[in-house]
Amino acid sequence: MKKILLLAILFGFINGYSQGSKTPVLAKVTATWCSKCGTWGWSFMEEMKSAYGQSMDAVILGVHYSGNLENPLGVWYRNNMSASGQPVFLLNNEDQNVFSSNWSARVETVKNKIIDIASEAPAQDFNFINAYVNDADEIVAQVNFRPHMAVDNDYYFGVYIFENNVEETQATRGTSLHPNVLRDIISDNFYGDLVFSAGDISPANNMTREYNKLINPSWNAQQVGLVGILWKKQGTVYEIENAAVIYNIGLLSSNNELIDEDLITVKNRFDNIEINLEDNENYNVSLVNNIGQIIDQKQFAVSTIIETSGLPSGIYTLHFSQDNKRLNKQIFIGR
Repeated sequence: MKKILLLAILFGFINGYSQGSKTPVLAKVTATWCSKCGTWGWSFMEEMKSAYGQSMDAVILGVHYSGNLENPLGVWYRNNMSASGQPVFLLNNEDQNVFSSNWSARVETVKNKIIDIASEAPAQDFNFINAYVNDADEIVAQVNFRPHMAVDNDYYFGVYIFENNVEETQATRGTSLHPNVLRDIISDNFYGDLVFSAGDISPANNMTREYNKLINPSWNAQQVGLVGILWKKQGTVYEIENAAVIYNIGLLSSNNELIDEDLITVKNRFDNIEINLEDNENYNVSLVNNIGQIIDQKQFAVSTIIETSGLPSGIYTLHFSQDNKRLNKQIFIGR
């Protein structure tokens, strides 16, 4: 009999809002048949991924408008940005003019632009209250919008699904792991749904919306993440105003058989976590923070130690797996 262990991370209480800062989106418009996308384009993306691969400072997306990973959302995203050719690197809606001759120098330039955007005040603050995969393999996400002043444009909001480490061919590279592939949106429209109309003044209280969508069975649920994007409509173009991200939502819930909790002893010490097992099987364990980032992961038998001395205080999750069994344990790391 299957059991469900549902861990809904309460982002509103743990992380709060962005406090007036923006989170930009860096998208690589690409195709699996594109040779340049697999050479200097791949190198540039790897540099950016190493800095922002599981970051709150910026969201990295792979937008496949053609090739083996093509999907309608990727085609719309490219067309909305008026991108031409490939690879094209877009920071929000702006082409970063990265080429084979300058990609290495552009790494620091783009990082500085991300810092500049993060210092800007968004027209609207929002955050994920929770996000998880339920026992019906359905993504459930709740987003909270703060009260705002009157706006001059229509604003649309969408919750987008991406999958990390997608195994697929890439020209000049062969089989590769593609990062944060944009897969789908939880909406009938690629640009999401209208949340604020020009001239509207929001109510005094926060507004919450829920988003639901079945996971495609071909995706690896444990590699799936969500990015919420607020778009400002300018004529027929949708411009990115702000974003928020959650990584690895499949690790925040499980509909597999549960590991017997009595087999695992967790000792949460000041600077490390000691884990001991009561059997001789091999287990995998991941330490996950409250936005789904994997802090550390190990394969072990009998016992292991995870160092925590450099981590900020907060609620974390230990995700255990053994064959098709799963178990999540929440812990608090304090300083």
